[in-house]
Amino acid sequence: MTPTAGPTAPGAPTGVSASGGHRGSGIRLAWTAPLTDGGSPLTGYLIYRGLSPGTETPYATVGNVTVYRDLGATNRNSRYYYVVYAVNAVGQGPPSNETSAQGR
Repeated sequence: MTPTAGPTAPGAPTGVSASGGHRGSGIRLAWTAPLTDGGSPLTGYLIYRGLSPGTETPYATVGNVTVYRDLGATNRNSRYYYVVYAVNAVGQGPPSNETSAQGR
């Protein structure tokens, strides 16, 4: 009898984008859920943020939503970089594409 594989971590979120709003309204992040949940329902997303490409560190944990507004990204002289990870009961999946936007 062949053993059945159990659930795995989810895939990466796709289509991650960032855009600034009006002054003081931060940056709006949006993404599409991963193509696979790894056989276990998604429980949320981890948002990593940095001030230069490839330097993102954990910033926010959100529920099972696909939009987030970073109200802390208000420095108009800074560009903020983001990567999003999907999470299920097994753990954290691979990172999304990196995206960035100018602070507002």
